[in-house]
Amino acid sequence: RQLAFEQTTGTWVELPVETEELKKKYTGKISGVHETPDYEYEMPEEVDKRNYVVNLEFPVENVKGQIPMMLSTIAGNITLLGEIKLLDVSFPEAYLEDFKGPSFGVEGLRDMLDVPERPLVCNMTKPDTGFPPEVGADLFYKAALGGCDIVKDDELLGDPNYCKVEDRVSAYMEKADQVKEETGEETIYTVNVTDRSSKAIEKAQKAVDMGVNGLMINTFTAGFSTAREIAEDPSLDVPLLGHLDFSGAVYESPKIGVSSPLYLGKLQRLAGIDMAIVPSPYGKFPFLPKKYFQVHFAFNSDWKHINRTWSMPAAGMHPGIVPITINDIGHDCIISAGGAVHGHPMGSVAGGKALRQAVDASVEGVPIKEYAEDHEELKAAIEKWGIATEDTDMYLEDVLKVKERKTETE
Repeated sequence: RQLAFEQTTGTWVELPVETEELKKKYTGKISGVHETPDYEYEMPEEVDKRNYVVNLEFPVENVKGQIPMMLSTIAGNITLLGEIKLLDVSFPEAYLEDFKGPSFGVEGLRDMLDVPERPLVCNMTKPDTGFPPEVGADLFYKAALGGCDIVKDDELLGDPNYCKVEDRVSAYMEKADQVKEETGEETIYTVNVTDRSSKAIEKAQKAVDMGVNGLMINTFTAGFSTAREIAEDPSLDVPLLGHLDFSGAVYESPKIGVSSPLYLGKLQRLAGIDMAIVPSPYGKFPFLPKKYFQVHFAFNSDWKHINRTWSMPAAGMHPGIVPITINDIGHDCIISAGGAVHGHPMGSVAGGKALRQAVDASVEGVPIKEYAEDHEELKAAIEKWGIATEDTDMYLEDVLKVKERKTETE
């Protein structure tokens, strides 16, 4: 009861204005309480603490039309009470109707790039920071020439004096045009406009006016509302990429915070993010496979009028991880790698080619090692980083095996 009252009409004392009529209309309600584990026969003697999943309902009128007040209501002051974690939110149509969601989503981005079926490939420019625009433009060119559909700024590259947003846009888009002439392929550049809300929108507008064909926001530091403002602005008609930095501080604890499927998944999609970086369970940051799949499901499940959001598995991604990634989540994903492109032993162009070759092999159903026999860039990458299989030590002990996953879904 405290959870429901504290987050709607109540406080720690009775109030004369808090009438029964007011409470009936605006107070939260408890719709379910479930103990976990769900003991049925007896309570183990060693249990000194009991855990519950509590379902609460809140009036849409209290939070309609925005994310900040929704989160303030659902997970506001009650998070100060101790071990409370927000697991999920079911949004009624009366709430969703005020949100546009991703402007492009999966289908729109495929149309923009004229790539109807295969997974897309994204490169993060590396090093993260410290280089002038002309160096970044050269890295962009090499990655795009190698076959990367998207080149994004690193989340740490904002608007430093040595590499300003407008200077990057000018230099990188010139290279995008050059690659289009040489290969016939479109390359999207997502420039990082992260800043306080007004400045982020100002930078986004200037970048679009200069001809940029993509934008990027550090969703969880800039805020959902900043991302939404950019995504829903009709004058900023380009795809928006969301980066996950800072999110681990919110979702990683099993006892407090917000679950990753909601925080990384559903809320970014609601805010209008077209494509979102997520940690690969086979990369450098620990992430349970079940959570990885739940985030992907949150991006792709039917959700009224809200377009789907692209999953961008990343963080330690390399060509040897591509086949199992595509096997896991299908073709509607963006294979995203930084170091594996610019740290490729044959150079950045070869790094881009190796990623595309790994994607092509997976789409064609050819084992990656076999495909590498006729593709030297892929072969060099495999020799350097290996292939993710059931027998490699790059898996954490809790990673589900491919055969087990297939069995469960058949």
